[in-house]
Amino acid sequence: MPLSVGQGYFTSSISSEKFNAIKESVRLPELSLWEKIKAYFFTTHHAEALECIFNLYHHQELNLTPVQVRGAYIKLRALASQGCKEQFIIESQEHADKLIIKDDNGENILSIEVECHPEAFGLAKEINKSHPKPKNISLGDITRLVFFGDSLSDSLGRMFEKTHHILPSYGQYFGGRFTNGFTWTEFLSSPHFLGKEMLNFAEGGSTSASYSCFNCIGDFVSNTDRQVASYTPSHQDLAIFLLGANDYMTLHKIM
Repeated sequence: MPLSVGQGYFTSSISSEKFNAIKESVRLPELSLWEKIKAYFFTTHHAEALECIFNLYHHQELNLTPVQVRGAYIKLRALASQGCKEQFIIESQEHADKLIIKDDNGENILSIEVECHPEAFGLAKEINKSHPKPKNISLGDITRLVFFGDSLSDSLGRMFEKTHHILPSYGQYFGGRFTNGFTWTEFLSSPHFLGKEMLNFAEGGSTSASYSCFNCIGDFVSNTDRQVASYTPSHQDLAIFLLGANDYMTLHKIM
């Protein structure tokens, strides 16, 4: 199956035939009887995933903005099962991004281009105008920016996935982020600024030091040690650490 949505035992598969049917359809697909039964008893998010796929294929007919198209893609990635995250690939260009979903064999089952929305980083661009960066800035051999941190840097919605889409809620935040738009990590690595590949280990709620072993919160919340343990260093990486207000919880351990 090309794509699985849901977590743990509560998963549902979307076949390549279903992708093609959605692409050719002019209406939002309905769930089959079995899918409805499964969705009634288990939270598979199957209907939400189908809606995202429909919006991606028909974004032009629906007059969706680039931000809305990216939102649908990011939401679909958040809904995908853990083993399917690698099937989502964004190829960034200067004026447009190609949003891709691949199947198990590496073949594209969805590929659309969306222009870089001029207001996606509106505030950051205004700051750039007043404090312009030097032209032709060079990072030497650096090809990738690696981020470690908390919710301020969590561009992948890690806490969003860990809490099964409870924190943060859709209505309050954007695409699983703890913000109403994109994060600073996405701007810094985007073609609008440094134009480098991003590898982000940041997670909402994370602290620099770990909680006490007697505090059960420490088993659930990430910390810098855990994030670094998942990282394989490269001499072409620039690692950036951001410490936030969560560290007041463990301040006695890092002072």
